[in-house]
Amino acid sequence: MRIGKSARPMTGLPAALYGLLAGRQLLHTAAVGLGFLVLTLTSCGEVHRAKGHVEQFMKGPMSLEQADRIAWSDLDSTHHLTDSMLQVMRRTAEQTQLVKPGTAYQPRTAKLRMLTLKYAVGKDTLMATFYLDDQLTGIVGVKRTAMVK
Repeated sequence: MRIGKSARPMTGLPAALYGLLAGRQLLHTAAVGLGFLVLTLTSCGEVHRAKGHVEQFMKGPMSLEQADRIAWSDLDSTHHLTDSMLQVMRRTAEQTQLVKPGTAYQPRTAKLRMLTLKYAVGKDTLMATFYLDDQLTGIVGVKRTAMVK
């Protein structure tokens, strides 16, 4: 019977084997932590790149150089936007003068990434959702989003 606390539980394992198992656990914990860090940094890079494309699109085809950015959504993805829905979105964006006529878009991919931006122009607060290709190389479509209060 042991008295007091010990760093090694009473398992009957030899000290060398216990040290090996503890080392593996430490390596596993370090690997998980490193994986999380890489994922976080990659995600931050993707968000930064997506926001950059949105900023360029707003200054170019949307002519919103003076818009104040209020809030960004998280970068999300969808497989549910069909070609016909995308064509309607693009046509509506032109008809409502959200974008300039003849705006060029990036070709679509099966998986699309999306980012919503709440912004202000003068005294008006607006929202738009931007759809980007899977590799985040440009804007595939944009739609004005209803404000939720």
